[in-house]
Amino acid sequence: MAFRSVLTKLFILFFIFPIVISCSNTNKIITETATVPTVTLDGKAVDQESGEPIAGGLILLSGTTQQTQTDSEGGFTIKLPAGYYEVFVDHEDYRGGSEEVNLIRSNGARQSVTLQAERIPSFLDRKENPSLNASLSQSKIDEHPQSKRLKTFIDYYITDDDLKCGLANPDDVTFAKGNEDGVTWVREPAELVVLNYELGYKVRIALEEYVAKEYSQIIGQNVDADYFFEELEPINEVQKREWKEKREEFFQGSFRHFLIAMASDKSPLSFGYRIFSGQAVTSTSAMAFSSSSVSDIEKEKGEIIIPSFENENLLIRSEEEIRIEYIEKGVDDPDGIMGLQNYRHQTSWISLNGWSAEFTRNGLLKAKDAVEIKGYWRYVPVCKMLPDDYLPVIEDKENS
Repeated sequence: MAFRSVLTKLFILFFIFPIVISCSNTNKIITETATVPTVTLDGKAVDQESGEPIAGGLILLSGTTQQTQTDSEGGFTIKLPAGYYEVFVDHEDYRGGSEEVNLIRSNGARQSVTLQAERIPSFLDRKENPSLNASLSQSKIDEHPQSKRLKTFIDYYITDDDLKCGLANPDDVTFAKGNEDGVTWVREPAELVVLNYELGYKVRIALEEYVAKEYSQIIGQNVDADYFFEELEPINEVQKREWKEKREEFFQGSFRHFLIAMASDKSPLSFGYRIFSGQAVTSTSAMAFSSSSVSDIEKEKGEIIIPSFENENLLIRSEEEIRIEYIEKGVDDPDGIMGLQNYRHQTSWISLNGWSAEFTRNGLLKAKDAVEIKGYWRYVPVCKMLPDDYLPVIEDKENS
């Protein structure tokens, strides 16, 4: 019996140890997996009717920090990791210039795109004071003619958890009149500016429409928007380090983190994920954390993630809804999934809108509407969002 007890203890230690080690190295694995060839995108922005070049236009890529300007001939060049992007031209005299591009995986490859924009004043032409502190907008929120709806909009869509982050221009939010009780509806296009001193970004939101409805104290929301990130300058090394740590914290467990993890050669559990499909979850909390009763089946990665036959991308395949559990740092791990303490569950669901959803190794979906996301990932506020070109910084310990 004593011999059996020793064997059991050795087995437990052997089982836990590699998991702990893999957790400590996940940032390195994620960054290595998501490092793809760099492609040069050449383009030109022109007037939709006359074909005249648009000089001095700002070229933006939705969801990223990447941007450049057009020259006197409307031309631009920008280098990007291979993947799927939507490219916009922003100019005070134009609107509507955007194109989707697929940058192929080939080092040194060059691709081209032409952006056509309509010559009318753009709703993206307002320029804000970059030194504006987000906390100064609180008085504007209180004075807003529909302050109750604005507070709902900010609390559920913009920020939460007392983050050092806020909406800089709440006056630009216009709500539809005559909404039913419990409905918050923004149906007029607007450019909103979020100053995020929690993560170190200024985020411009090109909001087309926002609808939120309260169901028994649970808020459901649908958003049609594009996001453009710009890095802020830290005031000192302390803030720079804080931003680095916070970015890593918010990145882990995000949808893009999940996709990159699925592209790696490691198991989902190495990154804290468990995958299920089958019967629907029968009970879940308001903000989509762990379900209290489930009757579905745990899946291996190979059962839902397969390589694409056309390129080096991967496909999500499942006829049933997929449930993803992530073990996030917070409270105790009740089921001992990671063999660690001080963790909590985070639950999200994915449904496919076709037979598959294609994604790149750096976590970019080929088509954003290929999947419907529910649960935690659906309710991530702007102040917790990271750009699609973010990856954890891997420091060389030998030189640090």
